[in-house]
Amino acid sequence: MAPVEVVSLCDVDKRMLADAAAQIAARQASRKQPRLYADYRDMLKEKDLDLVLIDTPDHWQALPMIAAVEAGAHVYLQKPISVDVAEGQAMLAAARRHKRVVQVGTQRRSTPHLIEARDRIVKEGKLGRVGLVEIYSLLS
Repeated sequence: MAPVEVVSLCDVDKRMLADAAAQIAARQASRKQPRLYADYRDMLKEKDLDLVLIDTPDHWQALPMIAAVEAGAHVYLQKPISVDVAEGQAMLAAARRHKRVVQVGTQRRSTPHLIEARDRIVKEGKLGRVGLVEIYSLLS
């Protein structure tokens, strides 16, 4: 989205990283390809990062988020932000200590088809009594 310029990308999967870089370069007004990193700690050494988007599995978000605010960047990350309360408290303390803005993505909660599913399936009791929900994401 203009006037945003993506200056760096980080991913441990080289194929995913190269594909994302090509897509971003094609969409940016400058057509510049972002710098590429396999380790977020190396990326955070750059001094031109205003905002860092963290989109890792939730059990990997705490350390990059804390490192990003320590590096002076604001952060946007996906929910859930952590795997336990202690991680969340450490993240909050780091954001406050470094006076950085941190936003957590909750946009899918208001997606019309999810609201409809909640109202027509869950609230009407069509699932019965839900005792446990487990979700897994396998990346290939």
